[in-house]
Amino acid sequence: MLTYASGTTPVTAYDPIFPAAADPTWTVTSCTAAPSVGLTAAWQNPHPAFTGFWHPWINDWFTGAGWINAWDERNWQGVPPSKGPSGQSWTKYDATVQGNGSFVIRLLADNCSWIYLDGTLVGVQNTTPSTVSYGLTLNGTHTLSFIIFDGGGAAGGKFILETTTNPPPPLDSDGDTYPNTSDAFPFDPTEWADTDGDGHGDNGDAFPSDASEWVDSDGDGVGDNSDAYPHDPTRTVLDNTPPSVTANVAGTQSGGWYTSDVSVSWTVTDGESAVTATAGCAASSVTSDTDGMSFTCTATSAGGTASASVTVKRDATAPVIAFGGNAGSYTVDQQVSITCSASDAMSGLASSTCPGASGDAYAFGVGSHTLNASATDNAGNQSSASTSYSVTVTSESLCALVQRWVNKAGVAHSMCQQLKNGAYGAFANHVRAQSGKSVSAAHAAILIDLAGLL
Repeated sequence: MLTYASGTTPVTAYDPIFPAAADPTWTVTSCTAAPSVGLTAAWQNPHPAFTGFWHPWINDWFTGAGWINAWDERNWQGVPPSKGPSGQSWTKYDATVQGNGSFVIRLLADNCSWIYLDGTLVGVQNTTPSTVSYGLTLNGTHTLSFIIFDGGGAAGGKFILETTTNPPPPLDSDGDTYPNTSDAFPFDPTEWADTDGDGHGDNGDAFPSDASEWVDSDGDGVGDNSDAYPHDPTRTVLDNTPPSVTANVAGTQSGGWYTSDVSVSWTVTDGESAVTATAGCAASSVTSDTDGMSFTCTATSAGGTASASVTVKRDATAPVIAFGGNAGSYTVDQQVSITCSASDAMSGLASSTCPGASGDAYAFGVGSHTLNASATDNAGNQSSASTSYSVTVTSESLCALVQRWVNKAGVAHSMCQQLKNGAYGAFANHVRAQSGKSVSAAHAAILIDLAGLL
């Protein structure tokens, strides 16, 4: 019973793929057991296949199927035009089929063709289409695919798929009696099974159940891939790993920095063979600050050479805090300019509080003052420091402020005489009288307060 046929069954075609140049020996180089342009080629523009073409073979070998092609160009005098260099091209077609049981597929193509069922090659037509029928077993929904090579004539083909109780034998491309559908190597007559899936047929695989091995050159039962001596049957694997090298670093650590003396030693082991050589593996110590001292231990055994490295950073020195410009004692008319700086030459500062003092001495107040500073570096080392200074008021220093702030020379001179004579009360009254006149109210208030401290 006819089930599917070209011309009535929807068929998807793809744009042709053209060879770069015409091949005069295409019957040998292109019509091979498997196509050089196969299912995974860069097929483009899927579209319905075109039917209705006339072809010299349209009624040959079997009937009931329309001729299909990948492009839609009308016949000229009954012959569809060719494409590509000298008419040579590759075309691909897909059709969805359904069924259960035994079927026969007939494909006639111009010129060579390959039939696939769900991606498995099940039929091949060479330049002489003497065999155009192949047996299939369907079990549900499947995809039939055709690759057709046109050697320079009228491209395209026709097919029918029908049920049968006596299907032709399935395709056996290499003639080893194992059909392509069950042959892991359909083009190698010496192989058909690959139990471990390593790409090497069981017949030539020394380890058919071990995907990691397939050759045993010295016949010692150990595969070449894991045999350290693949051509020596008396030895297999003595040591296939280098020694283990581990650094042992002892010291007090903080934030990636050591804040104490550091000792570096090494543990070198190899459970398979003796360690035959070492370099740089002696014990070492770090007793001074460093931003990075590196140590490397290298060890060799029959299994190879291995190295390990460690870098030690040591900072056991606290940050430096420095105060500058402190005169220690200031009178109210003087300027205070005390600076504070914090630094760490190794790991760098993580945080610091470093106050200074700058301005008119009277603004800080008469009496003793202390500046307190602290700093912490990135290794956790801490330091602190302080500096003190005092501010005093004398009649001379207060006179200097008068001369600075009172804008009338005679008034300023009179006030200074009162201070010189110890007439502090009279001075205060004088300043009050001139407040807002020859001296600003703000400065007057300061002068009166300071006079009260004399």
